[in-house]
Amino acid sequence: MLKILCIVVASILLMVVNARTNRFVESAMTNIQADSCSFPRLGHYRIHGKQPNGLESFREFMLKFRPGEDQLDVKHNQNGSLIIDGELYSKPSEDLPTANVEPYSELTVDGKFCTTNVVKFRFETAGLKCEADNSYKLIFTTETIDGIRYSFKGLFLKQPKLVDGMYINLIGKLTKHRDGRMVDEADLNFVNWSYE
Repeated sequence: MLKILCIVVASILLMVVNARTNRFVESAMTNIQADSCSFPRLGHYRIHGKQPNGLESFREFMLKFRPGEDQLDVKHNQNGSLIIDGELYSKPSEDLPTANVEPYSELTVDGKFCTTNVVKFRFETAGLKCEADNSYKLIFTTETIDGIRYSFKGLFLKQPKLVDGMYINLIGKLTKHRDGRMVDEADLNFVNWSYE
């Protein structure tokens, strides 16, 4: 009886090890194309330089993994795409009369905490896609608040560019929509403000 119990336990352990191994191999095979890409840094991205006209209320956006995922867990689909999560922070403005304003704290360059008020636009859709040249494309669209929403299409640079003492990691077009129509857009350079 003890011998049979040991065989059953050993069989179960072997099945668990095989399942984990198969999951690892399946994940590796799914990510073959994406593995050749240099995975971009997630975190906070801000505009490098002056805020463009019409987008003065934009503060930054934050890219993050979906709840329950991390960089070791993520799975690209067959075409190299990866669904991510995030949010865009805007300064309170006349465009957003009924929006919930939240306090937002950050550590300044001199090591002090600074708190400002922001309006948080959660991403409705967001994704990264590994391109044929091994770079990542980023696309997102935010929720709509008071008729305002934002969208972005851009590309992570394979080699960040040093400009005015800051490294530009991401370039792309940020668009502001009001009541379903585009009202402002600009081609911008972004720096990774902090790392996730």
